[in-house]
Amino acid sequence: MNGPEFESTTPIQPEKKPDKKIIIEIGTGAKPFPIVGKRKIKADEHYIGIEENKRETKAARDTLVIWEMLRGKKSSGKMDVLTTRAQNLPFQDNSVDEVVLSNLFCLLHHFKAEHAHRDQDLILAEINRVLKDGGKLTIIENSTPTPAKEGLSEIEDAGFREILAPTEKPEARADYYEPGDKDPEDSFIAQYEKIGELGEK
Repeated sequence: MNGPEFESTTPIQPEKKPDKKIIIEIGTGAKPFPIVGKRKIKADEHYIGIEENKRETKAARDTLVIWEMLRGKKSSGKMDVLTTRAQNLPFQDNSVDEVVLSNLFCLLHHFKAEHAHRDQDLILAEINRVLKDGGKLTIIENSTPTPAKEGLSEIEDAGFREILAPTEKPEARADYYEPGDKDPEDSFIAQYEKIGELGEK
């Protein structure tokens, strides 16, 4: 948790052990999904949160430390948070098992609408690069879901196929966060699988 903040483009391997499954969450915020969701990081997994904002990175790291203390365990080294940009992930090609996007599409299509499609294309290309073949892309939207859905139609053109259609069922989202009463009714989770490199037919 006290590791360096990676802001360079130097490819990194979070774990030297080849049997570790790498899970990254882009848009971690102050509450990484292993804390707020039912799904927990297993012994053979390494969770890495990605935040562009240094303050959010610190908040997420502090949350993880407190969570470990409350569980009565020291940090196992399986969970980290880095400061970097989604358009330039510091991971080697085909090295990640799952990428989780937390409210990223709503940010692009609601708050940055002018450049939404350009930024989304760059992010999807970068996700395609780092994901292993067959790796999973999970999209969680519980902030402003309606604008976020505008970007879903472009995902399959970026080398992915849909394996879970956007669903608004709370139980389907519970692995990644605990649905609350204040969540918009159209909050959803969608999942895709990488089936090829960008541009492959």
